[in-house]
Amino acid sequence: MQRIIEVYKRHKLPGVSTAYVYRTHIFPEFHISIATLYIYLATPISRELKQMASAGSATGTTGTWTGSTASTASTGSATDTAKRQLQLF
Repeated sequence: MQRIIEVYKRHKLPGVSTAYVYRTHIFPEFHISIATLYIYLATPISRELKQMASAGSATGTTGTWTGSTASTASTGSATDTAKRQLQLF
C-alpha cells in the first residue's frame, strides 16, 4: 500500500488527473482497481503503520496476515479489507 501511494504522489502533478495516474502507472504495476486506489489514498498510512507497530510489539506478531481471503461482500466493508491488507506491507 505504501509503495502504491509513493508511485501515485510521484506522478500526480498539477493538471494530471488521478484517473490518468491510475491508468498509466498504478494499474500496470499493481493490478488494483481504481476503487481500491481511492481507499488507499483515503487511509492515513502513517497512523496505520504506527498502530500496527504498537500492536505488533505488544503481541510480538508484526507483519503477519490476520485477515481472510473471502470477499468483502460477505465479510465486511472495503475499508475493513484495506486495513487487513495493510498488515501485508
